[in-house]
Amino acid sequence: MTNAIIRTIAPQDYEQWLTLYTGYIKSCGRKTIDYNSITTLWNWIRQEKIFCSVAIVDDEFVGLTHTQELYSPLNGRLTGYLEDFFVTEAYRGTGIAPQLIDNLKQLGKEKGWLFIRWKTKETNLRAQAFHNKIAKKTPWITYQINLE
Repeated sequence: MTNAIIRTIAPQDYEQWLTLYTGYIKSCGRKTIDYNSITTLWNWIRQEKIFCSVAIVDDEFVGLTHTQELYSPLNGRLTGYLEDFFVTEAYRGTGIAPQLIDNLKQLGKEKGWLFIRWKTKETNLRAQAFHNKIAKKTPWITYQINLE
Protein backbone atom coordinates (compact mmCIF):
# COMPACT_ATOMS: atom_id res chain seq x y z
CA MET A 1 0.00 0.00 0.00
CA THR A 2 1.23 3.44 -0.92
CA ASN A 3 0.77 6.06 1.77
CA ALA A 4 -0.22 9.39 0.32
CA ILE A 5 -0.75 12.80 1.79
CA ILE A 6 -4.44 13.56 1.27
CA ARG A 7 -5.36 17.19 1.70
CA THR A 8 -7.52 20.02 0.48
CA ILE A 9 -6.20 21.80 -2.58
CA ALA A 10 -4.44 25.13 -1.96
CA PRO A 11 -4.11 28.15 -4.27
CA GLN A 12 -0.42 27.46 -4.90
CA ASP A 13 -1.31 23.95 -6.19
CA TYR A 14 -2.88 25.19 -9.42
CA GLU A 15 -0.21 23.97 -11.87
CA GLN A 16 0.02 20.46 -10.41
CA TRP A 17 -3.77 20.25 -10.12
CA LEU A 18 -4.12 21.39 -13.74
CA THR A 19 -1.76 18.66 -14.96
CA LEU A 20 -3.65 16.03 -12.97
CA TYR A 21 -7.07 17.31 -13.99
CA THR A 22 -6.24 17.45 -17.69
CA GLY A 23 -5.07 13.83 -17.35
CA TYR A 24 -8.49 13.02 -15.93
CA ILE A 25 -10.23 14.83 -18.79
CA LYS A 26 -8.22 12.80 -21.32
CA SER A 27 -9.02 9.57 -19.46
CA CYS A 28 -12.72 10.41 -19.91
CA GLY A 29 -12.21 10.29 -23.67
CA ARG A 30 -12.34 14.01 -24.31
CA LYS A 31 -10.36 14.95 -27.41
CA THR A 32 -10.01 18.63 -26.52
CA ILE A 33 -9.38 20.55 -23.31
CA ASP A 34 -11.73 23.46 -22.61
CA TYR A 35 -9.60 25.84 -20.57
CA ASN A 36 -12.55 28.20 -19.99
CA SER A 37 -14.35 25.37 -18.18
CA ILE A 38 -11.20 24.61 -16.22
CA THR A 39 -10.93 28.25 -15.16
CA THR A 40 -14.57 28.17 -14.04
CA LEU A 41 -13.95 24.98 -12.04
CA TRP A 42 -10.85 26.45 -10.41
CA ASN A 43 -12.87 29.51 -9.39
CA TRP A 44 -15.58 27.27 -7.91
CA ILE A 45 -12.90 25.42 -5.96
CA ARG A 46 -11.46 28.69 -4.67
CA GLN A 47 -14.99 29.79 -3.63
CA GLU A 48 -15.61 26.38 -1.98
CA LYS A 49 -18.58 25.68 -4.24
CA ILE A 50 -16.65 22.54 -5.21
CA PHE A 51 -14.51 20.74 -2.63
CA CYS A 52 -11.24 19.41 -4.05
CA SER A 53 -8.89 17.01 -2.31
CA VAL A 54 -5.66 15.70 -3.76
CA ALA A 55 -3.46 12.69 -3.12
CA ILE A 56 0.26 13.43 -3.12
CA VAL A 57 3.11 10.91 -3.23
CA ASP A 58 6.71 12.16 -3.24
CA ASP A 59 5.51 15.70 -4.06
CA GLU A 60 3.60 14.41 -7.12
CA PHE A 61 -0.18 14.82 -7.43
CA VAL A 62 -1.52 11.32 -8.16
CA GLY A 63 -5.24 11.55 -7.37
CA LEU A 64 -8.13 13.92 -6.83
CA THR A 65 -11.76 14.24 -5.87
CA HIS A 66 -14.16 17.04 -6.79
CA THR A 67 -17.30 17.02 -4.65
CA GLN A 68 -20.24 19.35 -4.31
CA GLU A 69 -22.90 19.78 -1.72
CA LEU A 70 -26.48 18.98 -2.74
CA TYR A 71 -29.83 19.38 -1.05
CA SER A 72 -31.96 16.29 -0.51
CA PRO A 73 -35.55 17.59 -0.39
CA LEU A 74 -36.88 14.13 0.47
CA ASN A 75 -34.62 13.92 3.53
CA GLY A 76 -34.40 17.61 4.41
CA ARG A 77 -30.62 17.26 4.64
CA LEU A 78 -27.47 18.13 2.77
CA THR A 79 -25.63 15.41 0.88
CA GLY A 80 -22.41 15.16 -1.06
CA TYR A 81 -22.07 14.39 -4.75
CA LEU A 82 -18.70 13.09 -5.92
CA GLU A 83 -18.39 14.59 -9.38
CA ASP A 84 -14.82 13.60 -10.29
CA PHE A 85 -12.71 10.80 -8.80
CA PHE A 86 -9.35 10.10 -10.41
CA VAL A 87 -6.14 8.27 -9.62
CA THR A 88 -3.35 8.21 -12.19
CA GLU A 89 -2.80 4.88 -13.91
CA ALA A 90 0.55 4.33 -12.20
CA TYR A 91 -1.09 4.49 -8.74
CA ARG A 92 -4.27 2.51 -9.34
CA GLY A 93 -4.48 -0.51 -7.08
CA THR A 94 -1.93 0.92 -4.63
CA GLY A 95 -4.38 2.08 -1.96
CA ILE A 96 -4.65 5.72 -3.06
CA ALA A 97 -8.35 5.47 -3.95
CA PRO A 98 -9.42 4.20 -0.49
CA GLN A 99 -7.41 7.00 1.12
CA LEU A 100 -9.22 9.58 -1.02
CA ILE A 101 -12.58 8.03 -0.09
CA ASP A 102 -11.69 8.04 3.62
CA ASN A 103 -10.86 11.73 3.31
CA LEU A 104 -14.15 12.36 1.52
CA LYS A 105 -16.10 10.52 4.23
CA GLN A 106 -14.43 12.71 6.84
CA LEU A 107 -15.40 15.84 4.88
CA GLY A 108 -18.98 14.58 4.68
CA LYS A 109 -19.12 13.99 8.43
CA GLU A 110 -17.73 17.47 9.09
CA LYS A 111 -20.33 19.01 6.75
CA GLY A 112 -23.18 16.94 8.22
CA TRP A 113 -24.02 15.20 4.93
CA LEU A 114 -26.52 12.36 5.07
CA PHE A 115 -24.68 10.44 2.33
CA ILE A 116 -22.31 10.77 -0.61
CA ARG A 117 -23.32 9.60 -4.08
CA TRP A 118 -21.55 9.29 -7.40
CA LYS A 119 -21.83 7.64 -10.78
CA THR A 120 -19.49 5.56 -12.90
CA LYS A 121 -19.59 4.56 -16.54
CA GLU A 122 -21.17 1.16 -16.97
CA THR A 123 -18.11 0.11 -18.98
CA ASN A 124 -15.64 1.04 -16.23
CA LEU A 125 -15.51 -2.39 -14.62
CA ARG A 126 -12.31 -1.71 -12.67
CA ALA A 127 -13.87 1.29 -10.93
CA GLN A 128 -17.07 -0.65 -10.29
CA ALA A 129 -15.13 -3.47 -8.64
CA PHE A 130 -13.60 -0.91 -6.26
CA HIS A 131 -16.91 0.90 -5.66
CA ASN A 132 -18.67 -2.39 -4.88
CA LYS A 133 -16.18 -2.97 -2.04
CA ILE A 134 -16.74 0.40 -0.37
CA ALA A 135 -20.32 1.40 -1.12
CA LYS A 136 -23.80 0.11 -1.73
CA LYS A 137 -24.97 0.22 -5.34
CA THR A 138 -28.29 2.06 -5.55
CA PRO A 139 -31.22 0.99 -7.71
CA TRP A 140 -31.26 4.37 -9.45
CA ILE A 141 -30.28 4.75 -13.09
CA THR A 142 -28.93 8.12 -14.16
CA TYR A 143 -30.42 9.96 -17.14
CA GLN A 144 -29.50 13.32 -18.59
CA ILE A 145 -31.18 15.96 -20.70
CA ASN A 146 -28.68 18.19 -22.47
CA LEU A 147 -29.83 21.79 -22.69
CA GLU A 148 -27.18 23.00 -25.12
